[in-house]
Amino acid sequence: MLKKLIAVSLLLALAITMFGCTTAAPTRGAVTDGVYKNDFFGLSYTIPDGWRALTDAEYQEKFYYSLPTNEELAEFEGEFEDVVIVKTADETNYFVISYSRLYTKGSTDDQIKKMLALKERNSDFGLIDYTQIGDVEYAYISTPSSDGLFVTYYCWSTEMQGKYRQVFKFILTDGETIDNLLTGFSLIG
Repeated sequence: MLKKLIAVSLLLALAITMFGCTTAAPTRGAVTDGVYKNDFFGLSYTIPDGWRALTDAEYQEKFYYSLPTNEELAEFEGEFEDVVIVKTADETNYFVISYSRLYTKGSTDDQIKKMLALKERNSDFGLIDYTQIGDVEYAYISTPSSDGLFVTYYCWSTEMQGKYRQVFKFILTDGETIDNLLTGFSLIG
């Protein structure tokens, strides 16, 4: 009788693990009336004056590949770009809001910095700085381009959202700073 009770308990625990703890697949955000919002990740961004979000078709034309669909995200395992926001006057200034499974829970900020440095070869990222968006701490690093024409910034959430981490990449010229652009972010609950 005890063996049957143990077997039933194990089967029940397995069933709960398999069916009770499933997580929903991530979804893409949307831009409406100058505000990017992704309910799945709880992130909102008010696009500043003089900036705009690329449509999916414009993104594909500019970067030569398409953004993922919600259906594709159901099978997703890596990092995906959700939206690209460009400075209207000069589209060489832009930033990308993405979500990544590559920088897993337990990754330190120094490890993330090293992984980003591998991604951006020939870059010399400076020290890690920190900022707050809502109650969440974000780390960021920067590196000038070899020709000095622009600065690349990476900013990431120090907290995971399920299996994902928010990662923002900024390419800025003309004295534009990340501080001005970070003020548009807010967390939604």
